[in-house]
Amino acid sequence: MSLAEQLLDNWADDPVRGSSFVHRHRQAARPPSFAPLPDWLPEPVAAALKSRNISNLYSHQAEALAHLRAGRDVVVATPTASGKSLVYHLAALTECHLDEAARALYLFPTKALAHDQVVGLDALARVAGIEVGAHTYDGDTPADARRAIRQAARIVVTNPDMLHMGILPHHDRWAGLFGGLKLVVLDEAHTYRGVFGSHVANVIRRLRRVCRHHGSDPRFVLSTATIANPAEHGEALIEAPVTAVCESGAATGRRSFYLYNPPLVDGTTGVRQSYVQAARKVARALVRREVPTIVFANSRLNVERLTRHLKEDIAHDGGDPETVAGYRGGYLPEHRRAIEAGLRSGRISLVVATNALELGVDIGQLGACVLAGYPGTVASTLQRAGRAGRRDEPAVVVLVARSEPVDQYLMTHPEHLVDRSPEHARLQADHLLIVADHLKCAAFELPFDRHEGFGRFAPASAQEVLGWLAEERVVYPGPRRWQWLDEPFPAQKVALRAIAEGNFTVFDRAHDHTIIGEVDYHSAASTLHPQAIYIVGGATWQVQVLDWTGRRAYVDPVAVDYYTDAMTFDGVRPLSTFAQRAWPPPAAPHRHPGLQPSPAAPAPTTQPAPATGSWPMPEAIQGTPAAMQTDRATIQAFSMAAADAVEVSQGAPVAWLNHGEVQVFERVVGFKKIRFATGENVGFGEVDLPGSELHTTAIWLAFHPELAERLALSRLRLVDALEGLGAALRQVAAVHLMCDTRDLGRALAGIDDDGQPTPAELPTLFLYERQPGGVGFHEGLYADFGHLLDAASRLLGRCPCEDGCPACVGAPAPLVAPGDQPRSRRAVLKLVHTLSAGWAR
Repeated sequence: MSLAEQLLDNWADDPVRGSSFVHRHRQAARPPSFAPLPDWLPEPVAAALKSRNISNLYSHQAEALAHLRAGRDVVVATPTASGKSLVYHLAALTECHLDEAARALYLFPTKALAHDQVVGLDALARVAGIEVGAHTYDGDTPADARRAIRQAARIVVTNPDMLHMGILPHHDRWAGLFGGLKLVVLDEAHTYRGVFGSHVANVIRRLRRVCRHHGSDPRFVLSTATIANPAEHGEALIEAPVTAVCESGAATGRRSFYLYNPPLVDGTTGVRQSYVQAARKVARALVRREVPTIVFANSRLNVERLTRHLKEDIAHDGGDPETVAGYRGGYLPEHRRAIEAGLRSGRISLVVATNALELGVDIGQLGACVLAGYPGTVASTLQRAGRAGRRDEPAVVVLVARSEPVDQYLMTHPEHLVDRSPEHARLQADHLLIVADHLKCAAFELPFDRHEGFGRFAPASAQEVLGWLAEERVVYPGPRRWQWLDEPFPAQKVALRAIAEGNFTVFDRAHDHTIIGEVDYHSAASTLHPQAIYIVGGATWQVQVLDWTGRRAYVDPVAVDYYTDAMTFDGVRPLSTFAQRAWPPPAAPHRHPGLQPSPAAPAPTTQPAPATGSWPMPEAIQGTPAAMQTDRATIQAFSMAAADAVEVSQGAPVAWLNHGEVQVFERVVGFKKIRFATGENVGFGEVDLPGSELHTTAIWLAFHPELAERLALSRLRLVDALEGLGAALRQVAAVHLMCDTRDLGRALAGIDDDGQPTPAELPTLFLYERQPGGVGFHEGLYADFGHLLDAASRLLGRCPCEDGCPACVGAPAPLVAPGDQPRSRRAVLKLVHTLSAGWAR
């Protein structure tokens, strides 16, 4: 048994401390499955492998190479550290050996991954004696090296952003690459989902178009973490049939999963101890026993908080605080490279990271992984867990739960984390705003024929968008072709990772205006507002000036014991409605969840219930049939006293469900000062920044004006219950869609400045996409709204609190009068059940 397992088992077996360890799961080691080296592998390549004591391949590596050899596009979907990179390295080296004109293009989602892979590829190529000239080409590449790379590199390693902005617009300078392109690698393909994936799919459309112009037709090899739909997702990305290889032949070491739920502070309200502090204690104890550890946090702020705390802890324990490092987006390239090298050499024994280190950067051997909060998907959980024990050694993984509903659900039903299949990855390549942006870029790269389509975006649709661009004087409608007319390099104005542009640069005024970091556009107002505390590597700066127009922030170093948390105000109004239906939909009579169906139920109405669409609810919130029985019994016992047993055939609708376009107004209005050590609020401040407007898509519920009366709730308590419903729906929707909760916003419209409902009507509940134009989430949410309500009911029904806590109904409402009660779980469940069943007229 490893030192880490001994430590955590001792904690879990302790009569007091062990109560927080709600589950232990041992994943047995698995032996490898081998296949012989392919007989078609060139002798220099085979000899290079044998010089590394590789005389066989893992079975999945051999299978993937066989498909590539047969001319098929392939996606390899196997766990972390299973040797996926060797598949495309061998394919690329084989092409380069057989054809001097052959070229390969490697695409990685991050710069760190690209640099890491070049080292491994170069080493293998040198031993094989094959000149490939593999080079990284990204934003950090010096200008004087770029010309040499264009001329000499046979394998170009880059990222989608650089392909989009720096290579495709200048494809004439890359004629050797595109003319001889045999292989395109898309590594970590599961990251190409949502907005980013939709953009990347359009970049691939442009890549294929440029390749055809230069006379090449490359094969694609994709690698991904374990997701439920690797072939479907791969085909959505490259718009061609893809063969999936999913059975891993790699050996795996023993892995022990521990689920840790911080102790309750108040059993009545359900408030728990800080999950950040709990993760800190676990990490500190592991490092004391010299177990190399990685801690994952879900936000940049928590990375910096934990880094600061753990540096202090290690110094207090007599260790070197420099063995602790933070790692997140926004760090400068040399800072990231130094941390990666320190991890490989063992100089750094504890790293605190966002998902920037979730992917396959080589960071050496780690014995433990601590997750400060559920990452949001099973796929990400497994990917992060795979960062420990990468060399077939035993490893431990500790998931420390937040008070969020999904985290608490997993604490009570751990089987859905350790036994269920991962989620689906989704993208929408035909999102109109995204397609329009990339049609501009493609028209700049090559003129469009009058009958040309854009990948699977139909010719008629592409021509219609080009016609609109012609009206905007962006392209010229020639008799045979659409010619680019506007200013050069439209790609520079298209950001792949959002439908917005412009990162903010952070300058340290006290040290010659040195650049110390970057912040993305959407986070700038909440992170870089004047007086905000900006944190890098545990050190603190205070923002003095935010230049919104120039995308710059100027900071001064300060020594403070607090950080800042922005307070925002938002509002929503509908612009257009795509579809609307009464809710619950007219159908067969329903009864309150938990009650047996009426034996004398009348026949259903002729109007069918809405289709569920093609977005299956993940198993994590479906439950097994046995669990369903438990859920119903729990909900029935809890809510019978709080809600009427409702039976309806064609009663009045409770609400009207809509989806369509909305305008969202957001503004940072202030900030709180939160003490690092205790988490207590030690002050406030005001912020005067311009608000931002977002045109996006949403679903929304407009409620029947008699709802408060029917539920026997005051209007104030009903508004509070609507807030609780929004919190629960946002959580389950994020699981449903395989997105982060930050990708979705929620708001109540129709409330005045004092938080009171307007006299005319009840507020409308909105669940909107936080990207301009949306990426199609609203369609799945509208189609499967019944499933979302069912999932919210289960999340609420299973919470062990007395009557409402942050884990089930979100943050409590303010108490505005003597005798008021905090937000009630009973009231929220009553609302959910009424939405599920309606009421009798």
